[in-house]
Amino acid sequence: MVAISTPAETRTLLENISWLTFKAMLADMGNSRNTRLAYENGVLEIMAPDMPHENSNRVIEGFVIALFNAALEHFRRYL
Repeated sequence: MVAISTPAETRTLLENISWLTFKAMLADMGNSRNTRLAYENGVLEIMAPDMPHENSNRVIEGFVIALFNAALEHFRRYL
């Protein structure tokens, strides 16, 4: 196991993980998890974003949603 820390996130690499184990972990954790998982050739990477990184993502997400809603309203006027 290797843990790599950066200012924005903590990463953990697990080797020799089967695809079935990866799929079972995804199912157990569900969609509302705070961690992100990536799998390639038996290596599972678990990424846990730190709060400043996540806060920035939520702000950007809010801007994108607001922009989308404004564009949707604009186009609805012409339908």
